[in-house]
Parts: sequence; structure tokens; C-alpha cells
Amino acid sequence: MNIFLKTLASIYPTLGWTLTILVLCSMPSEHIPMTESVSDKFAHFAVFGLWSFLALWYKPNYLKVGILGVAFGLLIECIQKSLPESFHRSFDWIDLVADSIGVILGLITFGIFTQIIRMKNINS
Repeated sequence: MNIFLKTLASIYPTLGWTLTILVLCSMPSEHIPMTESVSDKFAHFAVFGLWSFLALWYKPNYLKVGILGVAFGLLIECIQKSLPESFHRSFDWIDLVADSIGVILGLITFGIFTQIIRMKNINS
């Protein structure tokens, strides 16, 4: 588990996930690899939750990661607004809300996860 935690602490997981989000959100909607059982809002919520978790693991600054996460969601929506109509992408306030909620829950999950690790280390 130590190697896993050290890998998370590097910038690479955060950068990789950031690029993945940028690529997926810039693709035409019919090319997105999603099943019909996953809602669009849940997908936004989940990917931004993981993004904030990874970003916090790299730099544990809740305020900075929270602000950057919401700004990143806003940037994604602005990029989608500028894409051709044939991509079936647009600026959606509800997507931004889902992104922001995901960021917040990622922050909370990180806090809980790190507390569990601390407790486990104290009891070892």
C-alpha cells in the first residue's frame, strides 16, 4: 500500500485525470464511452470528485483545490460552449453544479480517507 500512496502523492495521477476529463468533455457526445445506465450528471459528479481527491493527495490544500476544481468545471463548460453544434455539447449550469458537488464530496472523502489512514497508523 505504501507504493500506491506514494504514487498518489505525485502530480501524475492528477495531471492524467485532468487530461482525461478535458478529452472526454471535448469529444462529440455520441463518442463518449458511457453506458446508458450512467446519468450525465452522475458522471460529472464522479469525475470531479475523483479529480479533487487526487489533487488533494498531491497538494493537501482544501481551499485551493476547491476553488480550482470549481474553476476547472467552469472552464470545461466554457470549452463545451465553444465546440461545434455537431458535437452536441453546450454550457450547462446543472453540469457545473454537479461538478462542484463532486469537488466538495471529493474533499470530504479525502478528509475521511486520511483520518482512517492516520487511525490505522496510530493503532499499528
